[in-house]
Amino acid sequence: MKLDDLLWERRKRSFWAFYRDAWPYIPGESGNPLIEHWSTRALCDRFERLIRGTLGPHNLCVNIPPGMAKSTIASVALPAWVWLWRPDWTTLMISGAEDVALRDSMKCRELTRSDWYQSPRPAGKLSRDQDGKEWFRNTCGGERQASTILSKGTGKRVHHIGVDDPNDSKEVSDAKLAAVWDAWSLTYRNRLKD
Repeated sequence: MKLDDLLWERRKRSFWAFYRDAWPYIPGESGNPLIEHWSTRALCDRFERLIRGTLGPHNLCVNIPPGMAKSTIASVALPAWVWLWRPDWTTLMISGAEDVALRDSMKCRELTRSDWYQSPRPAGKLSRDQDGKEWFRNTCGGERQASTILSKGTGKRVHHIGVDDPNDSKEVSDAKLAAVWDAWSLTYRNRLKD
């Protein structure tokens, strides 16, 4: 087995290894050094355990300060990593702001299009018939959709739902928090595939 093949096998088995090696290929991050802080590695470990089903019943809540790479890890790198070993995996990534949801979706799409990501010949190539900024899929049925918390979520069924900053911390009110909670509890929480 060639060294490159061994590296890709390691990346499939470890989200941390994938994230660390993918960093220079994530749009907007090339040229910025990866800060290998214990919290970054811990986030990768928890997300890996969540996706592999060893963390618990579909739940993970992350509360960390801004700038700790949570969105990049969860919304950009995670879907790309899962597709390496489960190309039919589907996810809906939700944010409180449309520009953030689209930003992270486009970064993930560009990462999966990169020569670096395509070099190991992943099972699913990006599909030409569904390749939008907010919703793209691969040829094995895997999908990454982006939405905002107050959008309609009906008709969507996915393996994973990620919610990143569902409300703006500068616009917190009881009414806005109630609207976010209602959207989650009445629309999104039952959108998971069995």
